[in-house]
Amino acid sequence: MRLFATDSPSYDPLSYNDGSVWPFVSGFTMMAEFKQHRWQGALQHLYGIAALTGVSGPGFITEYMSGDRAQQLQRAVPHQLFSSTAVIHPLISGLLGLDGDSETAVLHVAPHLPPNWNEVGFSGYRAGTSTVNGAFKRGKGTLRQRLSVQGAPLKIDFAPAMPPGSMLISAELNSKPVTPRVVASDVDVHAVVEASAGQEFDLVMRFDEGADILPELVAAEPGDRSHAVRLIETKVEANRITFVLAGPSGRTVDVRPWHGERWQRESAGDAVHFPGAQAEFSRASVVFKRR
Repeated sequence: MRLFATDSPSYDPLSYNDGSVWPFVSGFTMMAEFKQHRWQGALQHLYGIAALTGVSGPGFITEYMSGDRAQQLQRAVPHQLFSSTAVIHPLISGLLGLDGDSETAVLHVAPHLPPNWNEVGFSGYRAGTSTVNGAFKRGKGTLRQRLSVQGAPLKIDFAPAMPPGSMLISAELNSKPVTPRVVASDVDVHAVVEASAGQEFDLVMRFDEGADILPELVAAEPGDRSHAVRLIETKVEANRITFVLAGPSGRTVDVRPWHGERWQRESAGDAVHFPGAQAEFSRASVVFKRR
């Protein structure tokens, strides 16, 4: 994340303050993206920053890099501890969506997991005097969240994200039917279940899968310039979802769509052509229609 745009008169890709890329600052960008349900961009940033581990030394993430390519600059601190927070904090509080409140003994769990991730787990998350272990399992049209609390019981506020256009079918908490409160943002759908204080939780949700675009995850090599396809905008209508992408001008790129049986892409195949332009990137759209 740069503090200046490339068209700013103050921009200098080699400057400490006026154009370099800071992993630390990128962490705040990721948290905002997850908070606003833009998980694709957040995951691209998270993957890219995590991939910098070891570039400046074993286990290290550098302080800052050039603003126009993957290049550690000469005066950058090679092992800047706060740079590593740009991986840890967005991963735990953003991607997994864990937010414990010790005063009210409530753990909020609002993950934005990629729909093609089969399983992810965590252990040792502290919420007040309690420690929480968990596992999330994802299948086509299903999501299971299991939590185990060690120590004082916790209330759990579940609010997992589902792709836009998804429709909830049923939910069970500890093998008993529950009725989630469905909350739709402008780009996704969340099913909210507020569970009473306890120590073991097993929430299973079944839903008609909507449609989504899986982000292109790139681990930059030294000297690489930015070239990954990015999701710029998601437009959700009753029977139509449009994904506006930015990609390398003049190139045709395969994107990875994700959709349920009730949705189909307007054009066949996974290829997307980005029109030629003077700028490095141009825009194209991928449209899904409800069957």
